[in-house]
Parts: sequence; structure tokens; C-alpha cells
Amino acid sequence: MIIQIAIFCWFGETLIAKSSMIADACYKSKWYQYSPNARKTIILVMQVAQRNTAFKAGGFFQMSLLTFVMILRSAYSYFTVLLNSNAF
Repeated sequence: MIIQIAIFCWFGETLIAKSSMIADACYKSKWYQYSPNARKTIILVMQVAQRNTAFKAGGFFQMSLLTFVMILRSAYSYFTVLLNSNAF
């Protein structure tokens, strides 16, 4: 189950990284040499690309490596509490 969560988080992190690179790629593409209509379109794409794009778990959490680390820490903390309370 942890591997499945890790896969989702890994691809979520990749999506976040790649989506942040779209605006940079548009800006570096000599957009100022294009026609006015093409410039407007590229500027619109840059504005939309600056929004945060990510997979969400239940609409609450972004699936990223930070989320995966938080899940592992929480699971380990719960395990430690159970182990110390002699529940096993």
C-alpha cells in the first residue's frame, strides 16, 4: 500500500514540476517576435500555467513527495504510540 501511495506522490511531484516549467518555456520562446494574436495567446498560456497544477487526494491534499513524507511520519508516530501502549 505504501508503494501505491509513493507512486501517486512521485507522479504528482513530477506533474507539479513540469507544470511550473510551462510558463518558463513560454517566456523563453521569443514570444515578442510573434504576431500580436500569437503574443496574446502565449501570454494567456503563461498566466494559466502559473496556477498550481497538482493531483489532489480527496480534494484536500496535494499528492507530492512532501505529502508522502508526512504520511510516513504520521504512520510511524501512530505505530510508536501503539507499540508503547502494549497494544501488540
